[in-house]
Amino acid sequence: MERKGRVRSGSGREKTEEEMKKGQIVEGVVEYVEFPNKGVLTMEDGKKVIVKNTIPGQKVSVSIHKVRKGKGEGRLLSVLEKSPSELAEPACVHAGICGGCTYQSLPYAGQLSLKAEQVKKLVDAVIMPENAGYDFCGIRPSPEPDG
Repeated sequence: MERKGRVRSGSGREKTEEEMKKGQIVEGVVEYVEFPNKGVLTMEDGKKVIVKNTIPGQKVSVSIHKVRKGKGEGRLLSVLEKSPSELAEPACVHAGICGGCTYQSLPYAGQLSLKAEQVKKLVDAVIMPENAGYDFCGIRPSPEPDG
């Protein structure tokens, strides 16, 4: 199932034009998160919007603050719907306040999986062709995940 975002003007009216503009409010579902903590949404017209502090699967509202080369960057206004993979409550009582625990609302296995995807993508981007068949060993879990 492919979910696409919609674009609204600052007044809340749905826009019919395709061009993304600074100050617009967009809504969409975070498809994936790139390092470092950049959630990616795809709008109905195929354009991408980058927003920090999100988790894959969250439906979010974003205020666009920069548009370049058909890609927008925005500030998270609110999480409209939690991701299906999120916990009811984060493990740490300070999650969301201190900024160091962006993925605390995910189960620990989900945190490791998300981080492993990000690290592998970074390594794949710089690996030499003769090493392309390397074994990626993933992320080693902490002996005390709740610290």
